[in-house]
Amino acid sequence: MKILNTCLLAVLGALTLPSLAQDQFVGSDLQAYPGVQFRVEQSFVDLIEEEFFALVPYIVNDVIAPLIPKEIRLFLGFVQVRNIYARDFTLESGRGKFTIDEKKRGVMMNWDKISNWHIHFELWYILFWPIEYSFRVDLLAKNVLIDNGLSLQADTHSGKPIVNFFNTYVDLAQSSVSLSGDFVVEIIGWFANFFKTPLNILINEFFQPFVNLVINDFIIPGFLSNGLFSVEILDSQGKHYDNLIADITLPQNPNFNSGMMDVFTDAAIYFQKQGKHIKAPTTPMRFQLDEQNLQFVLSSFTVNQVIDAIMGTEYIQLPISHELIRAVSGFELTTTLMFAVIPELFYNYGPRNMTLDIKPLTGTFVDWKASTRSTTFHARALTKWIIDEDAFDNKTAEAFESILDIDVALSLDINQTTNAVQVQLTNLTLSGFNVTVDNLGGSVKSDEAGILYRLGSVIPVDPPPRVQRAQVHREVRLPRQRLRRWHDGRAQVSHFT
Repeated sequence: MKILNTCLLAVLGALTLPSLAQDQFVGSDLQAYPGVQFRVEQSFVDLIEEEFFALVPYIVNDVIAPLIPKEIRLFLGFVQVRNIYARDFTLESGRGKFTIDEKKRGVMMNWDKISNWHIHFELWYILFWPIEYSFRVDLLAKNVLIDNGLSLQADTHSGKPIVNFFNTYVDLAQSSVSLSGDFVVEIIGWFANFFKTPLNILINEFFQPFVNLVINDFIIPGFLSNGLFSVEILDSQGKHYDNLIADITLPQNPNFNSGMMDVFTDAAIYFQKQGKHIKAPTTPMRFQLDEQNLQFVLSSFTVNQVIDAIMGTEYIQLPISHELIRAVSGFELTTTLMFAVIPELFYNYGPRNMTLDIKPLTGTFVDWKASTRSTTFHARALTKWIIDEDAFDNKTAEAFESILDIDVALSLDINQTTNAVQVQLTNLTLSGFNVTVDNLGGSVKSDEAGILYRLGSVIPVDPPPRVQRAQVHREVRLPRQRLRRWHDGRAQVSHFT
Protein backbone atom coordinates (compact mmCIF):
# COMPACT_ATOMS: atom_id res chain seq x y z
CA MET A 1 0.00 0.00 0.00
CA LYS A 2 2.90 2.37 0.72
CA ILE A 3 4.21 1.86 -2.83
CA LEU A 4 0.73 2.44 -4.30
CA ASN A 5 0.26 5.52 -2.12
CA THR A 6 3.54 7.07 -3.30
CA CYS A 7 2.88 6.23 -6.95
CA LEU A 8 -0.67 7.63 -6.90
CA LEU A 9 0.53 10.80 -5.23
CA ALA A 10 2.95 11.24 -8.13
CA VAL A 11 0.22 10.56 -10.72
CA LEU A 12 -2.40 12.81 -9.17
CA GLY A 13 0.17 15.51 -8.50
CA ALA A 14 1.04 15.49 -12.19
CA LEU A 15 -2.65 15.69 -13.08
CA THR A 16 -2.99 19.01 -11.27
CA LEU A 17 -0.19 20.76 -13.18
CA PRO A 18 -2.04 21.45 -16.45
CA SER A 19 -5.62 21.49 -15.16
CA LEU A 20 -6.53 25.11 -14.49
CA ALA A 21 -9.90 26.53 -15.74
CA GLN A 22 -13.56 27.00 -14.79
CA ASP A 23 -17.02 27.50 -16.31
CA GLN A 24 -18.47 29.54 -13.46
CA PHE A 25 -16.60 31.33 -10.70
CA VAL A 26 -17.53 29.68 -7.41
CA GLY A 27 -14.47 30.11 -5.23
CA SER A 28 -13.85 33.07 -3.00
CA ASP A 29 -15.63 34.37 0.08
CA LEU A 30 -14.76 37.83 -1.26
CA GLN A 31 -14.99 38.30 -5.02
CA ALA A 32 -12.57 41.15 -5.41
CA TYR A 33 -13.00 44.06 -7.80
CA PRO A 34 -11.30 44.79 -10.08
CA GLY A 35 -8.84 42.17 -11.30
CA VAL A 36 -5.57 43.87 -10.36
CA GLN A 37 -4.79 46.82 -8.12
CA PHE A 38 -1.55 48.69 -7.45
CA ARG A 39 -0.86 51.10 -4.63
CA VAL A 40 2.35 53.12 -4.90
CA GLU A 41 3.46 55.50 -2.17
CA GLN A 42 5.93 58.36 -2.51
CA SER A 43 8.58 56.50 -0.49
CA PHE A 44 8.62 53.70 -3.06
CA VAL A 45 8.78 56.23 -5.92
CA ASP A 46 11.84 57.70 -4.17
CA LEU A 47 13.45 54.26 -4.11
CA ILE A 48 12.73 53.64 -7.81
CA GLU A 49 13.99 57.13 -8.68
CA GLU A 50 17.33 56.50 -6.97
CA GLU A 51 17.86 53.18 -8.74
CA PHE A 52 16.60 54.55 -12.07
CA PHE A 53 19.00 57.46 -12.35
CA ALA A 54 21.88 55.19 -11.39
CA LEU A 55 21.00 52.88 -14.30
CA VAL A 56 20.22 55.45 -17.00
CA PRO A 57 23.86 56.06 -18.12
CA TYR A 58 24.45 52.31 -18.36
CA ILE A 59 21.22 51.81 -20.35
CA VAL A 60 22.04 54.62 -22.80
CA ASN A 61 25.77 53.88 -23.26
CA ASP A 62 25.89 50.09 -22.99
CA VAL A 63 22.42 48.94 -24.07
CA ILE A 64 20.93 51.48 -26.48
CA ALA A 65 24.12 52.83 -28.12
CA PRO A 66 25.30 49.41 -29.42
CA LEU A 67 21.87 48.91 -31.02
CA ILE A 68 22.16 52.05 -33.15
CA PRO A 69 22.96 51.04 -36.76
CA LYS A 70 26.29 52.26 -38.09
CA GLU A 71 24.79 53.10 -41.47
CA ILE A 72 21.35 53.86 -42.90
CA ARG A 73 20.59 53.80 -46.65
CA LEU A 74 17.70 55.80 -48.11
CA PHE A 75 16.25 56.25 -51.59
CA LEU A 76 17.93 53.18 -53.11
CA GLY A 77 21.25 54.16 -51.57
CA PHE A 78 21.42 57.61 -53.14
CA VAL A 79 21.24 59.07 -49.61
CA GLN A 80 23.25 57.46 -46.84
CA VAL A 81 23.78 58.26 -43.18
CA ARG A 82 27.18 56.85 -42.26
CA ASN A 83 29.40 56.41 -39.22
CA ILE A 84 26.57 56.86 -36.72
CA TYR A 85 27.36 56.72 -33.02
CA ALA A 86 26.18 58.12 -29.68
CA ARG A 87 28.55 58.07 -26.73
CA ASP A 88 29.71 59.71 -23.50
CA PHE A 89 26.22 60.07 -22.00
CA THR A 90 26.60 61.31 -18.42
CA LEU A 91 24.22 62.66 -15.80
CA GLU A 92 24.92 65.14 -13.05
CA SER A 93 23.20 63.72 -9.98
CA GLY A 94 21.32 65.74 -7.39
CA ARG A 95 18.47 67.21 -9.44
CA GLY A 96 16.43 64.13 -10.33
CA LYS A 97 13.16 63.81 -8.46
CA PHE A 98 9.91 61.93 -9.20
CA THR A 99 6.90 63.21 -7.24
CA ILE A 100 3.31 62.01 -7.09
CA ASP A 101 1.27 65.07 -8.08
CA GLU A 102 -2.25 64.94 -6.65
CA LYS A 103 -3.50 68.07 -8.44
CA LYS A 104 -2.29 66.91 -11.88
CA ARG A 105 -3.27 63.30 -11.09
CA GLY A 106 0.06 61.93 -12.20
CA VAL A 107 3.77 61.83 -11.52
CA MET A 108 5.97 64.90 -11.98
CA MET A 109 9.45 63.96 -13.21
CA ASN A 110 12.41 66.30 -12.76
CA TRP A 111 15.33 64.63 -14.50
CA ASP A 112 18.99 64.73 -13.58
CA LYS A 113 20.94 67.21 -15.66
CA ILE A 114 22.38 65.71 -18.88
CA SER A 115 25.90 67.04 -18.47
CA ASN A 116 27.19 65.50 -21.72
CA TRP A 117 26.05 63.44 -24.70
CA HIS A 118 27.76 63.32 -28.08
CA ILE A 119 25.87 62.18 -31.21
CA HIS A 120 27.74 61.96 -34.54
CA PHE A 121 26.84 60.99 -38.10
CA GLU A 122 27.95 61.69 -41.66
CA LEU A 123 25.43 62.57 -44.37
CA TRP A 124 26.37 61.39 -47.86
CA TYR A 125 24.31 61.73 -51.04
CA ILE A 126 24.60 61.83 -54.84
CA LEU A 127 23.60 65.13 -56.43
CA PHE A 128 23.70 63.66 -59.92
CA TRP A 129 25.98 60.95 -61.18
CA PRO A 130 28.93 60.91 -60.76
CA ILE A 131 29.00 63.90 -58.37
CA GLU A 132 28.61 63.06 -54.68
CA TYR A 133 28.60 65.24 -51.58
CA SER A 134 29.00 64.63 -47.85
CA PHE A 135 29.40 66.45 -44.55
CA ARG A 136 29.65 65.52 -40.86
CA VAL A 137 27.23 66.45 -38.09
CA ASP A 138 28.10 66.52 -34.38
CA LEU A 139 25.38 67.16 -31.83
CA LEU A 140 26.61 67.91 -28.33
CA ALA A 141 24.09 67.99 -25.47
CA LYS A 142 25.59 69.86 -22.50
CA ASN A 143 23.91 70.71 -19.18
CA VAL A 144 20.45 69.96 -20.60
CA LEU A 145 17.49 70.22 -18.21
CA ILE A 146 14.30 68.21 -18.76
CA ASP A 147 11.10 68.27 -16.71
CA ASN A 148 7.81 66.61 -17.54
CA GLY A 149 4.80 65.10 -15.85
CA LEU A 150 2.92 61.96 -16.80
CA SER A 151 -0.74 61.38 -15.96
CA LEU A 152 -2.93 58.30 -16.42
CA GLN A 153 -6.70 58.50 -16.77
CA ALA A 154 -9.57 56.32 -17.95
CA ASP A 155 -11.73 57.17 -20.95
CA THR A 156 -15.20 57.97 -19.66
CA HIS A 157 -16.93 55.81 -22.29
CA SER A 158 -14.69 52.78 -22.93
CA GLY A 159 -12.35 52.80 -19.93
CA LYS A 160 -9.29 52.68 -22.19
CA PRO A 161 -6.16 54.24 -20.64
CA ILE A 162 -5.31 57.81 -21.60
CA VAL A 163 -1.73 58.99 -21.08
CA ASN A 164 -0.91 62.69 -21.04
CA PHE A 165 2.31 64.63 -20.57
CA PHE A 166 2.06 67.84 -18.57
CA ASN A 167 4.37 70.67 -17.44
CA THR A 168 6.96 69.75 -20.07
CA TYR A 169 10.05 71.96 -19.98
CA VAL A 170 13.38 71.63 -21.85
CA ASP A 171 16.45 73.86 -21.48
CA LEU A 172 19.16 73.13 -24.07
CA ALA A 173 21.68 75.24 -22.09
CA GLN A 174 25.17 74.99 -23.65
CA SER A 175 24.18 72.40 -26.26
CA SER A 176 25.54 72.95 -29.76
CA VAL A 177 25.58 71.61 -33.31
CA SER A 178 28.68 71.41 -35.45
CA LEU A 179 28.77 70.82 -39.24
CA SER A 180 32.07 69.81 -40.83
CA GLY A 181 32.73 69.76 -44.54
CA ASP A 182 33.39 72.55 -46.95
CA PHE A 183 33.35 76.25 -46.14
CA VAL A 184 29.63 76.71 -46.87
CA VAL A 185 28.61 73.86 -44.56
CA GLU A 186 30.69 75.22 -41.70
CA ILE A 187 29.13 78.67 -42.12
CA ILE A 188 25.66 77.07 -41.96
CA GLY A 189 26.68 75.22 -38.80
CA TRP A 190 27.94 78.45 -37.24
CA PHE A 191 24.63 80.21 -37.96
CA ALA A 192 22.61 77.19 -36.73
CA ASN A 193 23.74 77.79 -33.16
CA PHE A 194 22.09 81.23 -33.23
CA PHE A 195 18.71 79.48 -33.58
CA LYS A 196 19.15 77.45 -30.39
CA THR A 197 16.93 79.80 -28.34
CA PRO A 198 14.04 79.83 -30.86
CA LEU A 199 14.37 76.04 -31.12
CA ASN A 200 14.19 75.78 -27.32
CA ILE A 201 10.98 77.83 -27.35
CA LEU A 202 9.46 75.69 -30.11
CA ILE A 203 10.25 72.52 -28.16
CA ASN A 204 8.56 73.83 -25.02
CA GLU A 205 5.53 75.05 -26.97
CA PHE A 206 4.88 72.13 -29.30
CA PHE A 207 6.66 69.03 -27.93
CA GLN A 208 4.08 68.28 -25.22
CA PRO A 209 0.91 68.53 -27.38
CA PHE A 210 2.66 66.66 -30.21
CA VAL A 211 3.65 63.75 -27.94
CA ASN A 212 0.18 63.60 -26.38
CA LEU A 213 -1.34 63.52 -29.87
CA VAL A 214 0.95 60.70 -31.01
CA ILE A 215 0.39 58.60 -27.87
CA ASN A 216 -3.38 58.95 -27.54
CA ASP A 217 -4.37 59.21 -31.20
CA PHE A 218 -1.90 56.81 -32.82
CA ILE A 219 0.07 54.57 -30.42
CA ILE A 220 -2.68 53.60 -27.96
CA PRO A 221 -5.37 53.12 -30.66
CA GLY A 222 -2.80 51.20 -32.71
CA PHE A 223 -2.27 48.67 -29.94
CA LEU A 224 -5.54 48.90 -28.03
CA SER A 225 -9.13 48.86 -29.24
CA ASN A 226 -11.15 50.52 -26.47
CA GLY A 227 -8.70 49.19 -23.91
CA LEU A 228 -8.50 45.69 -25.41
CA PHE A 229 -5.15 44.34 -26.60
CA SER A 230 -5.56 41.69 -29.30
CA VAL A 231 -3.01 39.11 -30.48
CA GLU A 232 -3.74 36.74 -33.37
CA ILE A 233 -3.18 33.08 -32.52
CA LEU A 234 -2.34 30.58 -35.28
CA ASP A 235 -2.90 26.84 -35.19
CA SER A 236 -0.30 24.16 -35.96
CA GLN A 237 -0.90 24.62 -39.73
CA GLY A 238 -0.26 28.34 -39.54
CA LYS A 239 -3.93 29.24 -40.03
CA HIS A 240 -5.93 31.69 -37.95
CA TYR A 241 -7.20 30.02 -34.77
CA ASP A 242 -8.49 32.88 -32.63
CA ASN A 243 -7.58 36.26 -31.14
CA LEU A 244 -6.24 36.39 -27.60
CA ILE A 245 -7.74 39.42 -25.84
CA ALA A 246 -6.17 41.18 -22.85
CA ASP A 247 -8.62 43.57 -21.23
CA ILE A 248 -6.59 46.34 -19.58
CA THR A 249 -9.41 48.85 -19.34
CA LEU A 250 -9.50 51.01 -16.24
CA PRO A 251 -12.86 50.74 -14.41
CA GLN A 252 -12.15 54.09 -12.78
CA ASN A 253 -9.55 56.84 -12.78
CA PRO A 254 -6.48 56.23 -10.62
CA ASN A 255 -6.77 57.70 -7.13
CA PHE A 256 -4.19 60.21 -5.90
CA ASN A 257 -4.29 60.98 -2.21
CA SER A 258 -1.75 61.89 0.49
CA GLY A 259 1.29 60.94 -1.57
CA MET A 260 -0.26 57.67 -2.76
CA MET A 261 -1.36 56.50 -6.20
CA ASP A 262 -3.91 53.70 -6.60
CA VAL A 263 -4.29 52.17 -10.08
CA PHE A 264 -7.03 49.72 -11.06
CA THR A 265 -7.44 47.50 -14.12
CA ASP A 266 -9.88 44.73 -15.06
CA ALA A 267 -7.00 42.43 -16.13
CA ALA A 268 -9.11 39.83 -17.93
CA ILE A 269 -7.46 37.57 -20.54
CA TYR A 270 -9.60 35.43 -22.82
CA PHE A 271 -10.04 34.17 -26.38
CA GLN A 272 -12.39 36.17 -28.56
CA LYS A 273 -14.46 33.18 -29.69
CA GLN A 274 -14.81 31.90 -26.13
CA GLY A 275 -15.61 35.24 -24.54
CA LYS A 276 -15.68 35.71 -20.78
CA HIS A 277 -17.09 32.71 -18.93
CA ILE A 278 -16.38 33.85 -15.39
CA LYS A 279 -18.68 36.19 -13.55
CA ALA A 280 -16.96 39.52 -12.93
CA PRO A 281 -16.51 40.37 -9.23
CA THR A 282 -18.07 43.48 -7.74
CA THR A 283 -16.63 43.94 -4.24
CA PRO A 284 -13.72 46.39 -3.94
CA MET A 285 -10.37 45.03 -2.84
CA ARG A 286 -8.83 46.59 0.25
CA PHE A 287 -5.30 47.86 0.67
CA GLN A 288 -3.45 47.49 3.96
CA LEU A 289 -2.69 50.72 5.80
CA ASP A 290 0.68 50.14 7.43
CA GLU A 291 4.33 50.65 6.57
CA GLN A 292 4.05 49.10 3.09
CA ASN A 293 4.88 51.47 0.26
CA LEU A 294 4.09 49.19 -2.70
CA GLN A 295 1.08 46.90 -2.78
CA PHE A 296 0.02 44.57 -5.59
CA VAL A 297 -3.38 42.94 -5.11
CA LEU A 298 -4.38 40.14 -7.47
CA SER A 299 -7.94 38.84 -7.60
CA SER A 300 -8.58 35.15 -8.10
CA PHE A 301 -11.01 36.33 -10.81
CA THR A 302 -8.05 37.38 -12.96
CA VAL A 303 -6.20 34.12 -12.40
CA ASN A 304 -9.26 32.04 -13.16
CA GLN A 305 -10.01 34.03 -16.31
CA VAL A 306 -6.50 33.25 -17.58
CA ILE A 307 -6.96 29.61 -16.62
CA ASP A 308 -10.27 29.45 -18.45
CA ALA A 309 -8.71 30.90 -21.62
CA ILE A 310 -5.87 28.37 -21.57
CA MET A 311 -8.05 25.35 -20.89
CA GLY A 312 -10.63 26.45 -23.44
CA THR A 313 -8.18 25.82 -26.29
CA GLU A 314 -8.48 22.05 -25.67
CA TYR A 315 -4.99 21.71 -27.14
CA ILE A 316 -3.23 20.88 -23.90
CA GLN A 317 -2.51 17.20 -23.35
CA LEU A 318 -0.12 15.55 -20.95
CA PRO A 319 0.92 11.91 -21.50
CA ILE A 320 2.11 10.29 -18.28
CA SER A 321 3.98 7.10 -19.10
CA HIS A 322 5.09 4.43 -16.69
CA GLU A 323 8.69 5.59 -17.29
CA LEU A 324 7.77 9.08 -16.06
CA ILE A 325 6.09 7.68 -12.97
CA ARG A 326 9.17 5.56 -12.31
CA ALA A 327 11.39 8.64 -12.59
CA VAL A 328 9.19 10.56 -10.16
CA SER A 329 8.29 7.88 -7.61
CA GLY A 330 10.73 5.06 -8.28
CA PHE A 331 7.97 2.59 -9.19
CA GLU A 332 6.47 1.46 -12.50
CA LEU A 333 2.83 2.28 -13.19
CA THR A 334 1.37 -1.19 -13.89
CA THR A 335 -1.92 -3.03 -13.67
CA THR A 336 -0.38 -5.03 -10.83
CA LEU A 337 0.35 -1.86 -8.84
CA MET A 338 -3.20 -0.62 -9.49
CA PHE A 339 -4.81 -3.96 -8.56
CA ALA A 340 -5.84 -2.80 -5.09
CA VAL A 341 -7.71 0.19 -6.56
CA ILE A 342 -8.85 -0.84 -10.09
CA PRO A 343 -8.67 -4.68 -10.16
CA GLU A 344 -10.61 -4.80 -13.46
CA LEU A 345 -7.43 -3.77 -15.32
CA PHE A 346 -5.48 -6.78 -14.05
CA TYR A 347 -8.38 -9.20 -14.61
CA ASN A 348 -8.71 -8.16 -18.28
CA TYR A 349 -5.06 -7.59 -19.29
CA GLY A 350 -2.91 -9.36 -16.74
CA PRO A 351 0.36 -7.72 -15.64
CA ARG A 352 1.01 -4.84 -18.07
CA ASN A 353 2.56 -1.40 -18.02
CA MET A 354 0.18 1.57 -18.21
CA THR A 355 0.12 5.09 -19.64
CA LEU A 356 -2.24 7.91 -18.72
CA ASP A 357 -3.23 10.48 -21.37
CA ILE A 358 -4.39 13.63 -19.57
CA LYS A 359 -6.53 16.36 -21.16
CA PRO A 360 -7.32 19.29 -18.87
CA LEU A 361 -10.94 20.41 -18.82
CA THR A 362 -12.72 23.61 -17.99
CA GLY A 363 -14.20 23.50 -14.51
CA THR A 364 -11.07 24.14 -12.48
CA PHE A 365 -10.49 27.18 -10.33
CA VAL A 366 -8.00 28.61 -7.88
CA ASP A 367 -8.98 30.28 -4.62
CA TRP A 368 -7.20 32.05 -1.79
CA LYS A 369 -8.56 31.73 1.74
CA ALA A 370 -7.73 34.08 4.58
CA SER A 371 -8.85 31.67 7.32
CA THR A 372 -6.34 28.95 6.37
CA ARG A 373 -3.72 31.16 4.61
CA SER A 374 -3.82 28.69 1.74
CA THR A 375 -4.23 28.39 -2.01
CA THR A 376 -6.81 25.86 -3.16
CA PHE A 377 -6.98 24.34 -6.64
CA HIS A 378 -9.93 22.37 -7.92
CA ALA A 379 -8.70 20.62 -11.07
CA ARG A 380 -10.63 18.61 -13.65
CA ALA A 381 -9.08 16.39 -16.31
CA LEU A 382 -10.24 13.81 -18.83
CA THR A 383 -7.97 10.80 -18.40
CA LYS A 384 -7.50 7.92 -20.83
CA TRP A 385 -6.24 4.74 -19.12
CA ILE A 386 -4.07 3.04 -21.75
CA ILE A 387 -2.59 -0.47 -21.51
CA ASP A 388 0.78 -1.19 -23.13
CA GLU A 389 -0.05 -4.60 -24.63
CA ASP A 390 3.23 -5.14 -26.49
CA ALA A 391 6.39 -3.28 -25.53
CA PHE A 392 8.19 -4.28 -28.76
CA ASP A 393 5.78 -2.89 -31.37
CA ASN A 394 4.21 -0.15 -29.15
CA LYS A 395 0.78 -1.78 -29.40
CA THR A 396 -1.65 -0.24 -26.93
CA ALA A 397 -5.30 -0.54 -25.94
CA GLU A 398 -7.53 2.02 -24.24
CA ALA A 399 -9.19 0.41 -21.24
CA PHE A 400 -11.50 3.27 -20.26
CA GLU A 401 -11.84 7.04 -19.95
CA SER A 402 -12.72 8.96 -16.82
CA ILE A 403 -13.07 12.49 -15.54
CA LEU A 404 -11.04 13.12 -12.39
CA ASP A 405 -11.79 15.93 -9.95
CA ILE A 406 -8.83 16.75 -7.75
CA ASP A 407 -8.58 19.21 -4.85
CA VAL A 408 -5.12 20.49 -3.97
CA ALA A 409 -4.23 22.83 -1.11
CA LEU A 410 -0.93 24.69 -0.91
CA SER A 411 0.30 26.85 1.93
CA LEU A 412 2.61 29.72 1.12
CA ASP A 413 4.26 32.07 3.56
CA ILE A 414 7.26 34.37 3.70
CA ASN A 415 9.40 34.49 6.81
CA GLN A 416 9.44 38.15 7.85
CA THR A 417 12.91 37.78 9.37
CA THR A 418 14.74 35.85 6.64
CA ASN A 419 12.44 36.75 3.67
CA ALA A 420 12.39 33.04 2.72
CA VAL A 421 9.39 31.84 0.70
CA GLN A 422 7.95 28.57 2.01
CA VAL A 423 5.62 26.53 -0.22
CA GLN A 424 4.10 23.29 1.06
CA LEU A 425 1.54 20.82 -0.28
CA THR A 426 -0.92 20.39 2.59
CA ASN A 427 -3.76 18.43 0.99
CA LEU A 428 -4.32 16.28 -2.12
CA THR A 429 -7.78 14.76 -2.49
CA LEU A 430 -9.57 12.95 -5.31
CA SER A 431 -13.12 14.31 -5.01
CA GLY A 432 -14.63 12.87 -8.20
CA PHE A 433 -14.23 9.81 -10.45
CA ASN A 434 -16.67 9.56 -13.35
CA VAL A 435 -16.20 6.92 -16.07
CA THR A 436 -17.27 8.27 -19.47
CA VAL A 437 -16.06 5.44 -21.77
CA ASP A 438 -15.76 1.82 -20.61
CA ASN A 439 -14.17 -0.67 -23.02
CA LEU A 440 -14.20 -3.46 -20.42
CA GLY A 441 -17.85 -4.37 -20.79
CA GLY A 442 -19.07 -1.87 -18.19
CA SER A 443 -17.16 -3.44 -15.30
CA VAL A 444 -15.25 -0.27 -14.45
CA LYS A 445 -18.37 1.93 -14.70
CA SER A 446 -20.28 -0.37 -12.35
CA ASP A 447 -17.39 -0.17 -9.86
CA GLU A 448 -17.17 3.62 -10.08
CA ALA A 449 -18.14 4.31 -6.46
CA GLY A 450 -15.85 1.56 -5.19
CA ILE A 451 -12.85 2.90 -7.14
CA LEU A 452 -13.47 6.40 -5.78
CA TYR A 453 -13.70 5.00 -2.23
CA ARG A 454 -10.49 2.99 -2.60
CA LEU A 455 -8.64 5.96 -4.07
CA GLY A 456 -9.93 8.04 -1.15
CA SER A 457 -8.51 5.45 1.24
CA VAL A 458 -5.10 5.64 -0.40
CA ILE A 459 -5.11 9.46 -0.51
CA PRO A 460 -6.73 10.75 2.72
CA VAL A 461 -8.12 14.26 3.12
CA ASP A 462 -5.53 15.06 5.80
CA PRO A 463 -2.12 13.66 4.81
CA PRO A 464 -0.54 11.57 7.57
CA PRO A 465 2.80 12.67 9.06
CA ARG A 466 4.82 10.34 6.81
CA VAL A 467 3.29 11.99 3.71
CA GLN A 468 3.90 15.45 5.12
CA ARG A 469 7.57 14.66 5.50
CA ALA A 470 7.65 13.78 1.80
CA GLN A 471 5.91 16.97 0.76
CA VAL A 472 7.59 19.50 -1.48
CA HIS A 473 9.18 22.23 0.64
CA ARG A 474 11.19 24.86 -1.21
CA GLU A 475 12.66 28.09 0.13
CA VAL A 476 13.51 31.06 -2.08
CA ARG A 477 15.17 34.20 -0.77
CA LEU A 478 13.37 37.42 -1.66
CA PRO A 479 15.21 40.71 -1.03
CA ARG A 480 13.09 43.35 0.70
CA GLN A 481 9.76 41.71 -0.04
CA ARG A 482 7.19 39.81 1.95
CA LEU A 483 3.70 38.47 1.68
CA ARG A 484 1.76 40.13 4.47
CA ARG A 485 -1.31 37.92 4.50
CA TRP A 486 -3.89 36.12 2.40
CA HIS A 487 -7.27 37.76 1.92
CA ASP A 488 -10.31 35.88 0.71
CA GLY A 489 -10.26 35.94 -3.07
CA ARG A 490 -6.96 37.75 -3.47
CA ALA A 491 -3.28 37.53 -2.77
CA GLN A 492 -1.30 40.60 -1.75
CA VAL A 493 2.41 41.24 -2.16
CA SER A 494 3.94 44.22 -0.42
CA HIS A 495 7.29 45.96 -0.44
CA PHE A 496 8.74 47.73 2.53
CA THR A 497 11.90 49.66 3.32
